[in-house]
Amino acid sequence: MPYSVRLVTRLAGFACLIGLLVLEQCCSQVMMGGDMNGKLTKEVICHACGATVKEINKALKLKAGSKRPEAEVMDIISDVCKMDSFKIYDYPPPKMIRACQKVMDTSEELLEQLFTKRPYLSEEEIEEKGCKKACKGVDKTKDASSRDPDVYVDGVPQKLGSAKPDESKPKRKKSKKKKSKKKKKKKSKKKKTKKKTTKNEL
Repeated sequence: MPYSVRLVTRLAGFACLIGLLVLEQCCSQVMMGGDMNGKLTKEVICHACGATVKEINKALKLKAGSKRPEAEVMDIISDVCKMDSFKIYDYPPPKMIRACQKVMDTSEELLEQLFTKRPYLSEEEIEEKGCKKACKGVDKTKDASSRDPDVYVDGVPQKLGSAKPDESKPKRKKSKKKKSKKKKKKKSKKKKTKKKTTKNEL
Protein backbone atom coordinates (compact mmCIF):
# COMPACT_ATOMS: atom_id res chain seq x y z
CA MET A 1 0.00 0.00 0.00
CA PRO A 2 1.46 3.43 -0.94
CA TYR A 3 2.54 5.74 1.87
CA SER A 4 0.04 8.49 0.91
CA VAL A 5 -2.91 6.05 1.14
CA ARG A 6 -1.77 4.84 4.58
CA LEU A 7 -1.42 8.43 5.76
CA VAL A 8 -4.94 9.29 4.55
CA THR A 9 -6.47 6.23 6.29
CA ARG A 10 -4.67 7.07 9.54
CA LEU A 11 -5.86 10.68 9.41
CA ALA A 12 -9.42 9.54 8.69
CA GLY A 13 -9.30 7.17 11.66
CA PHE A 14 -7.95 9.93 13.88
CA ALA A 15 -10.70 12.35 12.76
CA CYS A 16 -13.32 9.66 13.39
CA LEU A 17 -11.98 9.13 16.94
CA ILE A 18 -12.15 12.88 17.70
CA GLY A 19 -15.71 12.99 16.34
CA LEU A 20 -16.75 10.12 18.63
CA LEU A 21 -15.20 11.82 21.68
CA VAL A 22 -17.03 15.08 20.93
CA LEU A 23 -20.30 13.20 20.40
CA GLU A 24 -19.87 11.31 23.70
CA GLN A 25 -19.27 14.56 25.57
CA CYS A 26 -22.35 16.19 24.02
CA CYS A 27 -24.53 13.17 24.84
CA SER A 28 -23.35 13.06 28.45
CA GLN A 29 -24.17 16.75 28.80
CA VAL A 30 -27.68 16.20 27.41
CA MET A 31 -28.29 13.16 29.64
CA MET A 32 -27.03 14.83 32.79
CA GLY A 33 -28.39 18.31 32.14
CA GLY A 34 -24.82 19.49 31.87
CA ASP A 35 -25.24 23.18 31.32
CA MET A 36 -21.89 24.17 32.83
CA ASN A 37 -22.53 27.88 32.26
CA GLY A 38 -26.15 27.99 33.45
CA LYS A 39 -27.31 30.22 36.27
CA LEU A 40 -27.17 28.78 39.79
CA THR A 41 -30.26 29.60 41.83
CA LYS A 42 -30.34 29.94 45.62
CA GLU A 43 -32.26 26.65 45.77
CA VAL A 44 -29.48 24.78 43.94
CA ILE A 45 -26.74 26.26 46.16
CA CYS A 46 -28.70 25.47 49.33
CA HIS A 47 -29.38 21.90 48.17
CA ALA A 48 -25.70 21.48 47.20
CA CYS A 49 -24.58 22.71 50.63
CA GLY A 50 -26.69 20.09 52.42
CA ALA A 51 -25.49 17.40 49.99
CA THR A 52 -21.86 18.46 50.52
CA VAL A 53 -22.19 18.11 54.32
CA LYS A 54 -23.71 14.62 53.83
CA GLU A 55 -20.93 13.54 51.46
CA ILE A 56 -18.15 14.85 53.77
CA ASN A 57 -19.69 13.01 56.72
CA LYS A 58 -20.10 9.81 54.65
CA ALA A 59 -16.44 9.93 53.51
CA LEU A 60 -15.22 10.60 57.06
CA LYS A 61 -17.10 7.58 58.42
CA LEU A 62 -15.51 5.38 55.73
CA LYS A 63 -11.98 6.71 56.35
CA ALA A 64 -11.85 7.41 60.08
CA GLY A 65 -14.90 5.73 61.61
CA SER A 66 -16.30 7.70 64.55
CA LYS A 67 -13.20 9.95 64.77
CA ARG A 68 -12.67 13.15 62.82
CA PRO A 69 -8.93 13.88 62.52
CA GLU A 70 -8.25 17.41 61.26
CA ALA A 71 -5.98 16.19 58.44
CA GLU A 72 -8.65 13.77 57.17
CA VAL A 73 -11.37 16.45 57.39
CA MET A 74 -9.27 18.90 55.35
CA ASP A 75 -8.39 16.22 52.76
CA ILE A 76 -12.03 15.19 52.25
CA ILE A 77 -13.34 18.77 52.12
CA SER A 78 -10.75 19.72 49.48
CA ASP A 79 -11.82 16.77 47.27
CA VAL A 80 -15.61 16.64 47.80
CA CYS A 81 -16.73 18.73 44.79
CA LYS A 82 -16.54 15.96 42.18
CA MET A 83 -18.90 13.94 39.97
CA ASP A 84 -18.94 10.83 42.20
CA SER A 85 -20.26 12.82 45.17
CA PHE A 86 -23.43 14.09 43.50
CA LYS A 87 -24.99 11.25 41.50
CA ILE A 88 -28.06 10.72 43.71
CA TYR A 89 -29.32 14.25 44.32
CA ASP A 90 -32.18 16.33 42.89
CA TYR A 91 -30.04 18.36 40.47
CA PRO A 92 -27.67 17.10 37.74
CA PRO A 93 -24.05 16.44 38.83
CA PRO A 94 -22.39 19.24 36.76
CA LYS A 95 -24.70 21.81 38.35
CA MET A 96 -24.13 20.34 41.83
CA ILE A 97 -20.33 20.46 41.36
CA ARG A 98 -20.47 24.16 40.49
CA ALA A 99 -22.79 24.87 43.42
CA CYS A 100 -20.50 22.88 45.74
CA GLN A 101 -17.52 24.97 44.59
CA LYS A 102 -19.51 28.13 45.28
CA VAL A 103 -20.33 26.85 48.80
CA MET A 104 -16.65 26.08 49.39
CA ASP A 105 -15.63 29.58 48.30
CA THR A 106 -17.66 31.07 51.14
CA SER A 107 -17.90 28.33 53.80
CA GLU A 108 -14.91 25.98 53.56
CA GLU A 109 -13.23 27.19 56.77
CA LEU A 110 -16.53 27.15 58.65
CA LEU A 111 -17.23 23.55 57.60
CA GLU A 112 -13.72 22.51 58.68
CA GLN A 113 -14.31 24.06 62.10
CA LEU A 114 -17.74 22.46 62.47
CA PHE A 115 -16.50 18.98 61.52
CA THR A 116 -13.52 19.12 63.91
CA LYS A 117 -15.32 20.83 66.81
CA ARG A 118 -15.50 18.81 70.05
CA PRO A 119 -17.79 17.36 71.25
CA TYR A 120 -18.57 16.28 67.70
CA LEU A 121 -21.65 17.83 66.15
CA SER A 122 -24.26 15.72 64.37
CA GLU A 123 -24.68 15.91 60.59
CA GLU A 124 -27.96 17.86 61.05
CA GLU A 125 -26.27 20.42 63.35
CA ILE A 126 -23.37 20.91 60.92
CA GLU A 127 -25.81 21.38 58.03
CA GLU A 128 -27.90 23.86 60.02
CA LYS A 129 -24.90 26.00 61.00
CA GLY A 130 -22.73 25.48 57.94
CA CYS A 131 -25.47 26.09 55.37
CA LYS A 132 -27.17 29.01 57.14
CA LYS A 133 -25.69 31.53 54.68
CA ALA A 134 -26.24 29.35 51.58
CA CYS A 135 -29.88 28.63 52.50
CA LYS A 136 -30.90 32.14 53.58
CA GLY A 137 -34.37 32.89 52.17
CA VAL A 138 -34.80 29.39 50.66
CA ASP A 139 -37.90 27.31 51.39
CA LYS A 140 -36.46 23.85 52.14
CA THR A 141 -39.91 22.23 52.22
CA LYS A 142 -40.26 22.63 48.44
CA ASP A 143 -39.54 19.41 46.59
CA ALA A 144 -36.93 19.96 43.89
CA SER A 145 -38.03 16.82 42.03
CA SER A 146 -41.36 18.48 41.13
CA ARG A 147 -39.63 20.91 38.77
CA ASP A 148 -38.96 20.20 35.09
CA PRO A 149 -35.78 18.19 34.52
CA ASP A 150 -32.71 20.07 33.28
CA VAL A 151 -32.05 18.91 29.74
CA TYR A 152 -29.82 20.92 27.44
CA VAL A 153 -29.19 20.52 23.72
CA ASP A 154 -26.32 22.65 22.34
CA GLY A 155 -26.40 24.69 25.57
CA VAL A 156 -30.09 25.59 25.12
CA PRO A 157 -32.52 24.48 27.88
CA GLN A 158 -35.30 22.20 26.65
CA LYS A 159 -38.72 21.99 28.29
CA LEU A 160 -40.06 18.47 28.63
CA GLY A 161 -43.59 17.29 29.29
CA SER A 162 -46.79 17.01 27.35
CA ALA A 163 -48.33 20.25 26.20
CA LYS A 164 -51.65 20.90 27.87
CA PRO A 165 -54.53 21.95 25.69
CA ASP A 166 -55.49 25.59 25.88
CA GLU A 167 -58.46 25.60 28.22
CA SER A 168 -58.94 29.36 27.96
CA LYS A 169 -60.67 29.06 24.59
CA PRO A 170 -64.34 28.15 25.04
CA LYS A 171 -65.61 25.17 23.09
CA ARG A 172 -67.90 26.03 20.20
CA LYS A 173 -71.48 25.04 20.68
CA LYS A 174 -73.19 23.32 17.80
CA SER A 175 -75.82 25.57 16.43
CA LYS A 176 -79.40 24.43 16.96
CA LYS A 177 -80.37 25.81 13.57
CA LYS A 178 -78.45 23.07 11.76
CA LYS A 179 -80.16 20.39 13.81
CA SER A 180 -83.63 21.85 13.15
CA LYS A 181 -82.86 21.97 9.39
CA LYS A 182 -81.87 18.31 9.43
CA LYS A 183 -85.06 17.38 11.26
CA LYS A 184 -87.17 19.28 8.71
CA LYS A 185 -85.46 17.46 5.83
CA LYS A 186 -86.14 14.09 7.47
CA LYS A 187 -89.80 14.98 8.00
CA SER A 188 -90.25 16.10 4.38
CA LYS A 189 -88.67 12.83 3.15
CA LYS A 190 -91.08 10.82 5.32
CA LYS A 191 -94.08 12.75 3.92
CA LYS A 192 -92.93 12.12 0.34
CA THR A 193 -92.55 8.38 0.97
CA LYS A 194 -96.04 8.27 2.55
CA LYS A 195 -97.57 10.03 -0.50
CA LYS A 196 -95.87 7.56 -2.86
CA THR A 197 -97.16 4.54 -0.92
CA THR A 198 -100.74 5.88 -0.93
CA LYS A 199 -100.56 6.48 -4.72
CA ASN A 200 -99.31 2.95 -5.28
CA GLU A 201 -102.12 1.54 -3.15
CA LEU A 202 -104.72 3.43 -5.24
